[in-house]
Amino acid sequence: MGCGRHFLFAGMFPVKPQPGLPCVLRIIFYATLFIFLSREPVQAEKVTLNFWAVSGSFMDVEMFNRLAKDFEAKSGIAVRVTPLGWGNFNTKYLTAMAAGVPPDVGITNLGAPVDYGKVGGVIDLLEAFPEEMAIEKERFYPNLLDGFTFRGHLFGLPASLTTLALFYRTDIFHKLGIKPPETWSELDEAIRMLEAAGYRYGFGWTRGDGWALDIYSQPYGISSLDYNQQGDPVVNWLNPVFQSAVSRAIRLWYLHDLGDRNLQGARHVALFKLDQPGNALPLMIDLSFIYNVIPLLAPELEGKWDILPWPRADDGVPYNIVGGTAYVIFRKSKYQKESFEWLKYLNSLEAQQSMVLDHNRRGEDSTFFVSGIKTMWASENASFWQRPELKNCERIHEIMAGVMDSLHLKQPVLGGGEAGGLIDPSLDRMGASALNELSHLASAHRMTRWEMIQAFARGEFSEDHKKLIEKTDQVVREQLAKIAAPAQAILDREDANYDRQYGDILNRLPMIEQQKDFLFWMELLAGIILLLAIMTVCLYPGFRKNRVSYLFIAPPLVSTLIFLVIPASVAVYLSLTDYMPVLPLATAPWVGWSHYLSVIMDGSIIKSLQKTLFYVAGMLPIQILISLILACLLNNPLCGQRYWRFLFFAPMVTSVVSISLIFFALFQGARYGWINALFLKLGLIDDVITFLDDGKTFLPCVIALAIWHGLAFNIIVFLAGLQQIPEQLYEAAEVDGAGWFQRFRHISFPGLQPQIFFTLVVGMIWAFQVFEPIYMLGGGAGEAGTKFGPDDAGLTLVPLVYQTGFEYFKMGKASAIAYILFAFIFVLTLFQVKTLKRERS
Repeated sequence: MGCGRHFLFAGMFPVKPQPGLPCVLRIIFYATLFIFLSREPVQAEKVTLNFWAVSGSFMDVEMFNRLAKDFEAKSGIAVRVTPLGWGNFNTKYLTAMAAGVPPDVGITNLGAPVDYGKVGGVIDLLEAFPEEMAIEKERFYPNLLDGFTFRGHLFGLPASLTTLALFYRTDIFHKLGIKPPETWSELDEAIRMLEAAGYRYGFGWTRGDGWALDIYSQPYGISSLDYNQQGDPVVNWLNPVFQSAVSRAIRLWYLHDLGDRNLQGARHVALFKLDQPGNALPLMIDLSFIYNVIPLLAPELEGKWDILPWPRADDGVPYNIVGGTAYVIFRKSKYQKESFEWLKYLNSLEAQQSMVLDHNRRGEDSTFFVSGIKTMWASENASFWQRPELKNCERIHEIMAGVMDSLHLKQPVLGGGEAGGLIDPSLDRMGASALNELSHLASAHRMTRWEMIQAFARGEFSEDHKKLIEKTDQVVREQLAKIAAPAQAILDREDANYDRQYGDILNRLPMIEQQKDFLFWMELLAGIILLLAIMTVCLYPGFRKNRVSYLFIAPPLVSTLIFLVIPASVAVYLSLTDYMPVLPLATAPWVGWSHYLSVIMDGSIIKSLQKTLFYVAGMLPIQILISLILACLLNNPLCGQRYWRFLFFAPMVTSVVSISLIFFALFQGARYGWINALFLKLGLIDDVITFLDDGKTFLPCVIALAIWHGLAFNIIVFLAGLQQIPEQLYEAAEVDGAGWFQRFRHISFPGLQPQIFFTLVVGMIWAFQVFEPIYMLGGGAGEAGTKFGPDDAGLTLVPLVYQTGFEYFKMGKASAIAYILFAFIFVLTLFQVKTLKRERS
């Protein structure tokens, strides 16, 4: 008993000393000591609000920083301003809310407050601050608050607003005897007279956007999506009034030579200041805030132009559409009361006046700030608008003050975003049909489209014009009839799902957030595995002697566990649930395999897979072939070889975004698009080719971009392979009289089999994951979501995942699509590997 043995539990269990045990205890002791010493002393906490500002200009961030300093001086509450870009703000907000670390206050687009609020992402202002909001509500135009209201809850407040306006050249209108249009019929007549004289007109903001169709139907009391008297969601796309409204929009957008869809803003102004027929735009419809830009970009037009509000319907009520931003307070904010004080300050008369002045003194970036506060437009604030620095805003102030009562934000409808995803591609198909019909008529009369439009404006070919309008109206009715029933099914499903899954969830959120979710258990399991691994190394001599080696391999293993295994496992779990990213993971109801079945049964993944396969088949073989040819050329002595290598390798170090901007200019469907300008100059075409606005040509344009961007990587791989082939083989073949093609066929090509297989596998994996070029060329983020080309021509598998998860907030379904994509790539790669092995054997 006393011969060097130790006894545990009073000598009951004799064991040998364990030198690893003190090691474990020392690790635990030092870790605890480090955590204790690293804690900062508790001090009185100063309130600092995190404010995320969605903006397209850094000047907005500077403006909010100045306002934050004034607010801190008055209230003692600090505000930290973080800028967000329009292209990714939704993704960042969703990620922050899902992680439980959103900002205190944020700026969003006009649709996000209800999207976030209906599932508890942002607070109901009426419930959180009933007394203050009773006063605040009276300060806003009531039609503006409807857009942030859902079932009696108010989730946001207007921030910066804009609307449609008409800008026209008074000198050209006077010369042609055109009456400035105040009604729809006068607008049609003004456009007709301009076109008869050889002038075009421009339509910028809201062109081709389904969410904006209400501007043509709401004057008659009909909305695209609405609730009936029983509170059920309804689709009004079969209503004759709405169909007539859509027909009017299609005629305005597509039966006139408007050029590229992205022609708006400063580009519009550049053509607005021209005088010559054929190029000038004496009339343009665009955002109201470019009013300030025209005097700066076209000072020579002083006294030669004016602005009007969007014309009213001849026999309907005034109705003006609204774009802009909104303020929200996030539910996870620790300082909700202080956040509300910040919102009150931002909407105060003092802050609103400061924003107007700031927007007006930005030089070429100046805009006119439209406030939703009544007092900004009231007579008692007239002295502010008479300030010398606002002299240039007299006319726009007069116009906007007259339309504020007609600005409307429509109450959102559950499932409206997903249903709207049906009408946008349908509008593209309607527009393509109208444009094709116009082109056929022009060809039949041996004219260009523009010449045909001018002939119609002069009253020529009236029968053909009448048939064109009738055909367009017929296509509109047919397209709306195809999508009305699926859209109604979406609204009914989403309405039922919301009541079933989220009906009382907002009341139970505090209790649910205390529950342990799947992610917690995965993290706990990972922690146990790591702890067991550490104890194993410390306690067992066989492992302990290699502890230095384990220390070196630990970082990649731990990183793989934390950043790959856990997220992948959680993603599998998400695909089996109906997870809403704004809510805690514990609220996600289990749905099993229903997401996998639904994406296959509804055909969405099949359509995206077809587009993906078309992209892969069109891009990969051509890219490999061109890379192989160029690699063979670069492998031989060439004059200026370094220059050629730099030229071919440059795309590899250039970002996809930069390349996309270059190709956007290359394929732009206007007379100044690089390819169109060249073809017109050479006389190869009569009308511009709308490469990026046509569903048939959009994906080939993306393929062309991808081929060029991926050349460098493949060339490097092939060059490395070519330089490993013994030179003696080429010399022997040349002695035997083999030509260059025979040497390539019998020596180079067989010798490059491993490299060809490698580029084929890697290229296919990359091709199946294409996203950025489609996102950039397709139009990026818009008012009502991301566009992936006309008629969703670029909606391949990864864009489908993005749209489903970050546009429709269906993360479970998006995860299911992602794993179907993974399975497809895995099976395809496995097939390629087995095929290569079979060929080698």
